[in-house]
Amino acid sequence: MLPPESRSQITNTPNTILVPTQREISLPPASGPLSPSITVASSSGWIAQVDASPGGQRGKKQFSEDAKRHGAEVEAFRQEREELRAAKTALSEEILELSRANLLLLETVKEGSTITTGLTEDLRCVRREKDEEKKRTEMLSQENVYLRRKGLDNKRIRREEENKLEAANNAIGVLKGRLDEMAREAAREREALDKAWQRKLDEAEVPARIAIKEARHSGTTGVAEELAAIAFGGHVKSWVRGE
Repeated sequence: MLPPESRSQITNTPNTILVPTQREISLPPASGPLSPSITVASSSGWIAQVDASPGGQRGKKQFSEDAKRHGAEVEAFRQEREELRAAKTALSEEILELSRANLLLLETVKEGSTITTGLTEDLRCVRREKDEEKKRTEMLSQENVYLRRKGLDNKRIRREEENKLEAANNAIGVLKGRLDEMAREAAREREALDKAWQRKLDEAEVPARIAIKEARHSGTTGVAEELAAIAFGGHVKSWVRGE
Protein backbone atom coordinates (compact mmCIF):
# COMPACT_ATOMS: atom_id res chain seq x y z
CA MET A 1 0.00 0.00 0.00
CA LEU A 2 1.26 3.51 -0.89
CA PRO A 3 1.98 5.97 1.89
CA PRO A 4 -0.35 8.97 2.24
CA GLU A 5 2.14 11.46 0.79
CA SER A 6 2.53 9.43 -2.43
CA ARG A 7 -1.24 9.18 -2.82
CA SER A 8 -1.57 12.96 -2.39
CA GLN A 9 1.11 13.64 -4.99
CA ILE A 10 -0.51 11.35 -7.54
CA THR A 11 -3.94 12.80 -6.89
CA ASN A 12 -2.89 16.47 -7.00
CA THR A 13 -0.66 16.29 -10.11
CA PRO A 14 -2.29 18.43 -12.87
CA ASN A 15 -2.89 17.17 -16.42
CA THR A 16 -2.20 13.58 -15.37
CA ILE A 17 -3.63 10.74 -17.41
CA LEU A 18 -3.36 7.30 -15.74
CA VAL A 19 -2.98 4.40 -18.11
CA PRO A 20 -2.65 1.24 -15.98
CA THR A 21 -0.32 -1.48 -17.11
CA GLN A 22 -0.52 -5.21 -16.23
CA ARG A 23 2.18 -5.07 -13.52
CA GLU A 24 0.72 -5.79 -10.10
CA ILE A 25 2.35 -6.01 -6.73
CA SER A 26 0.67 -8.32 -4.18
CA LEU A 27 1.29 -7.40 -0.58
CA PRO A 28 0.35 -10.16 1.86
CA PRO A 29 -0.55 -9.20 5.41
CA ALA A 30 2.03 -9.52 8.17
CA SER A 31 -0.03 -12.20 9.94
CA GLY A 32 -3.40 -13.87 9.80
CA PRO A 33 -5.26 -15.18 6.77
CA LEU A 34 -4.51 -13.88 3.32
CA SER A 35 -6.52 -10.81 2.26
CA PRO A 36 -7.21 -9.63 -1.28
CA SER A 37 -4.12 -8.41 -3.08
CA ILE A 38 -3.39 -4.71 -3.15
CA THR A 39 -2.73 -3.63 -6.71
CA VAL A 40 -0.49 -0.66 -7.48
CA ALA A 41 -1.01 0.46 -11.03
CA SER A 42 1.69 2.40 -12.85
CA SER A 43 1.55 4.17 -16.15
CA SER A 44 4.29 5.08 -18.53
CA GLY A 45 2.12 7.90 -19.77
CA TRP A 46 1.78 9.26 -16.28
CA ILE A 47 5.56 9.10 -15.88
CA ALA A 48 5.99 10.98 -19.15
CA GLN A 49 3.61 13.68 -17.99
CA VAL A 50 5.49 13.91 -14.70
CA ASP A 51 8.75 14.37 -16.57
CA ALA A 52 7.18 17.15 -18.65
CA SER A 53 5.66 18.96 -15.65
CA PRO A 54 7.55 21.75 -13.85
CA GLY A 55 8.00 19.65 -10.74
CA GLY A 56 8.64 16.48 -12.69
CA GLN A 57 12.19 15.97 -11.63
CA ARG A 58 11.32 16.37 -8.02
CA GLY A 59 8.30 14.09 -8.37
CA LYS A 60 10.37 11.53 -10.22
CA LYS A 61 12.92 11.54 -7.46
CA GLN A 62 10.18 11.24 -4.87
CA PHE A 63 8.56 8.44 -6.84
CA SER A 64 11.90 6.66 -7.14
CA GLU A 65 12.37 6.90 -3.42
CA ASP A 66 8.83 5.71 -2.88
CA ALA A 67 9.38 2.84 -5.30
CA LYS A 68 12.56 1.81 -3.53
CA ARG A 69 10.82 2.01 -0.19
CA HIS A 70 7.89 0.05 -1.49
CA GLY A 71 10.27 -2.48 -3.04
CA ALA A 72 11.96 -2.88 0.31
CA GLU A 73 8.58 -3.24 1.95
CA VAL A 74 7.55 -5.78 -0.68
CA GLU A 75 10.76 -7.71 -0.12
CA ALA A 76 10.21 -7.53 3.61
CA PHE A 77 6.66 -8.72 3.12
CA ARG A 78 7.93 -11.51 0.85
CA GLN A 79 10.48 -12.58 3.46
CA GLU A 80 7.84 -12.36 6.13
CA ARG A 81 5.56 -14.48 3.96
CA GLU A 82 8.32 -17.06 3.52
CA GLU A 83 8.92 -16.99 7.24
CA LEU A 84 5.20 -17.36 7.79
CA ARG A 85 5.12 -20.26 5.34
CA ALA A 86 8.08 -21.84 7.11
CA ALA A 87 6.40 -21.17 10.44
CA LYS A 88 3.17 -22.62 9.04
CA THR A 89 5.05 -25.69 7.82
CA ALA A 90 6.77 -26.03 11.19
CA LEU A 91 3.43 -25.49 12.90
CA SER A 92 1.84 -28.12 10.67
CA GLU A 93 4.64 -30.54 11.51
CA GLU A 94 4.27 -29.65 15.17
CA ILE A 95 0.51 -30.17 14.90
CA LEU A 96 1.19 -33.52 13.20
CA GLU A 97 3.59 -34.44 15.97
CA LEU A 98 1.03 -33.32 18.51
CA SER A 99 -1.59 -35.41 16.73
CA ARG A 100 0.71 -38.41 16.85
CA ALA A 101 1.48 -37.67 20.48
CA ASN A 102 -2.25 -37.30 21.10
CA LEU A 103 -2.90 -40.67 19.46
CA LEU A 104 -0.10 -42.19 21.50
CA LEU A 105 -1.56 -40.54 24.59
CA LEU A 106 -4.99 -41.93 23.71
CA GLU A 107 -3.47 -45.40 23.33
CA THR A 108 -1.70 -44.90 26.64
CA VAL A 109 -4.96 -43.75 28.21
CA LYS A 110 -6.72 -46.81 26.80
CA GLU A 111 -4.00 -49.06 28.14
CA GLY A 112 -4.15 -47.19 31.44
CA SER A 113 -7.92 -47.58 31.46
CA THR A 114 -7.52 -51.30 30.80
CA ILE A 115 -4.92 -51.56 33.56
CA THR A 116 -7.16 -49.51 35.86
CA THR A 117 -10.08 -51.81 35.08
CA GLY A 118 -7.90 -54.83 35.84
CA LEU A 119 -6.62 -53.26 39.03
CA THR A 120 -10.17 -52.35 40.03
CA GLU A 121 -11.26 -55.95 39.47
CA ASP A 122 -8.22 -57.19 41.40
CA LEU A 123 -9.07 -54.75 44.18
CA ARG A 124 -12.64 -56.07 44.22
CA CYS A 125 -11.31 -59.63 44.41
CA VAL A 126 -8.96 -58.63 47.22
CA ARG A 127 -11.80 -56.91 49.08
CA ARG A 128 -14.03 -59.95 48.50
CA GLU A 129 -11.31 -62.27 49.78
CA LYS A 130 -10.73 -59.91 52.71
CA ASP A 131 -14.44 -59.96 53.56
CA GLU A 132 -14.49 -63.77 53.28
CA GLU A 133 -11.36 -63.97 55.44
CA LYS A 134 -13.02 -61.65 57.95
CA LYS A 135 -16.11 -63.87 58.01
CA ARG A 136 -13.93 -66.97 58.42
CA THR A 137 -12.04 -65.23 61.21
CA GLU A 138 -15.29 -64.33 62.94
CA MET A 139 -16.55 -67.90 62.53
CA LEU A 140 -13.27 -69.28 63.87
CA SER A 141 -13.41 -66.80 66.74
CA GLN A 142 -16.96 -67.86 67.59
CA GLU A 143 -15.98 -71.51 67.26
CA ASN A 144 -12.95 -70.85 69.45
CA VAL A 145 -15.17 -69.22 72.08
CA TYR A 146 -17.56 -72.19 71.86
CA LEU A 147 -14.70 -74.67 72.17
CA ARG A 148 -13.23 -72.70 75.07
CA ARG A 149 -16.58 -72.73 76.85
CA LYS A 150 -17.03 -76.40 76.03
CA GLY A 151 -13.52 -77.08 77.30
CA LEU A 152 -14.30 -75.21 80.51
CA ASP A 153 -17.54 -77.16 80.84
CA ASN A 154 -15.71 -80.42 80.21
CA LYS A 155 -13.04 -79.41 82.69
CA ARG A 156 -15.70 -78.54 85.25
CA ILE A 157 -17.54 -81.82 84.57
CA ARG A 158 -14.27 -83.73 84.77
CA ARG A 159 -13.44 -82.01 88.05
CA GLU A 160 -16.89 -82.89 89.37
CA GLU A 161 -16.51 -86.49 88.19
CA GLU A 162 -13.06 -86.65 89.75
CA ASN A 163 -14.50 -85.28 92.98
CA LYS A 164 -17.31 -87.83 92.80
CA LEU A 165 -14.81 -90.59 92.05
CA GLU A 166 -12.62 -89.45 94.90
CA ALA A 167 -15.63 -89.37 97.20
CA ALA A 168 -16.64 -92.83 95.97
CA ASN A 169 -13.11 -94.11 96.52
CA ASN A 170 -13.15 -92.60 99.98
CA ALA A 171 -16.53 -94.20 100.65
CA ILE A 172 -15.25 -97.49 99.26
CA GLY A 173 -12.20 -97.18 101.47
CA VAL A 174 -14.41 -96.53 104.47
CA LEU A 175 -16.69 -99.44 103.54
CA LYS A 176 -13.69 -101.65 102.93
CA GLY A 177 -12.35 -100.68 106.33
CA ARG A 178 -15.71 -101.45 107.85
CA LEU A 179 -15.94 -104.74 105.96
CA ASP A 180 -12.43 -105.63 107.03
CA GLU A 181 -13.34 -104.76 110.59
CA MET A 182 -16.55 -106.74 110.27
CA ALA A 183 -14.63 -109.66 108.76
CA ARG A 184 -12.14 -109.50 111.56
CA GLU A 185 -14.97 -109.26 114.04
CA ALA A 186 -16.74 -112.19 112.37
CA ALA A 187 -13.52 -114.16 112.39
CA ARG A 188 -13.09 -113.41 116.06
CA GLU A 189 -16.70 -114.35 116.74
CA ARG A 190 -16.36 -117.53 114.67
CA GLU A 191 -13.18 -118.40 116.46
CA ALA A 192 -14.90 -117.75 119.77
CA LEU A 193 -17.89 -119.85 118.68
CA ASP A 194 -15.59 -122.61 117.51
CA LYS A 195 -13.82 -122.53 120.80
CA ALA A 196 -17.10 -122.48 122.71
CA TRP A 197 -18.48 -125.26 120.52
CA GLN A 198 -15.35 -127.28 120.98
CA ARG A 199 -15.53 -126.67 124.67
CA LYS A 200 -19.15 -127.80 124.74
CA LEU A 201 -18.27 -130.85 122.70
CA ASP A 202 -15.47 -131.63 125.03
CA GLU A 203 -17.77 -131.11 127.98
CA ALA A 204 -20.55 -133.29 126.44
CA GLU A 205 -18.26 -136.02 125.18
CA VAL A 206 -17.89 -137.77 128.52
CA PRO A 207 -21.66 -137.98 129.30
CA ALA A 208 -22.29 -138.98 125.71
CA ARG A 209 -19.85 -141.82 125.90
CA ILE A 210 -21.48 -143.01 129.09
CA ALA A 211 -24.97 -142.76 127.52
CA ILE A 212 -23.91 -144.62 124.40
CA LYS A 213 -22.32 -147.37 126.42
CA GLU A 214 -25.50 -147.72 128.41
CA ALA A 215 -27.53 -147.73 125.18
CA ARG A 216 -25.37 -150.46 123.72
CA HIS A 217 -25.81 -152.58 126.79
CA SER A 218 -29.54 -152.04 126.58
CA GLY A 219 -29.70 -152.61 122.79
CA THR A 220 -30.77 -149.08 121.80
CA THR A 221 -27.70 -148.06 119.77
CA GLY A 222 -29.72 -146.32 116.99
CA VAL A 223 -31.52 -144.12 119.46
CA ALA A 224 -28.22 -143.21 121.06
CA GLU A 225 -26.77 -142.21 117.70
CA GLU A 226 -29.77 -139.97 116.93
CA LEU A 227 -29.50 -138.34 120.32
CA ALA A 228 -25.78 -137.80 119.76
CA ALA A 229 -26.45 -136.29 116.30
CA ILE A 230 -29.02 -133.90 117.76
CA ALA A 231 -26.71 -133.03 120.63
CA PHE A 232 -23.64 -132.40 118.44
CA GLY A 233 -25.40 -130.49 115.58
CA GLY A 234 -25.64 -133.37 113.11
CA HIS A 235 -22.00 -134.32 113.48
CA VAL A 236 -21.76 -137.96 114.43
CA LYS A 237 -18.30 -138.99 115.30
CA SER A 238 -16.88 -142.34 114.53
CA TRP A 239 -16.72 -143.28 118.14
CA VAL A 240 -20.49 -142.76 118.41
CA ARG A 241 -21.04 -145.39 115.74
CA GLY A 242 -18.51 -147.62 117.41
CA GLU A 243 -16.03 -147.48 114.57
